[in-house]
Amino acid sequence: MPGAFPALTHGPVTTGAIAGHVDIVLNGSKKNPAMAAWKGQLSDLEIAAVITYERNALGNALGDMAQPRDIAIARK
Repeated sequence: MPGAFPALTHGPVTTGAIAGHVDIVLNGSKKNPAMAAWKGQLSDLEIAAVITYERNALGNALGDMAQPRDIAIARK
């Protein structure tokens, strides 16, 4: 299914605003139900680690980091 899943490398989610990245990992995608919400399965620390990895690996090098407190705030 070409185009069904946006690229992580230089993709709009992984290189865009970190708040949007946090939202999609926590709550899933409203446009594509294949991107599930992870807020019920992963801790704040785990989600922060995944987001930080996606933004700074796989060909991305934004140099920013998601913090567990940011995830906790976004969960509310």
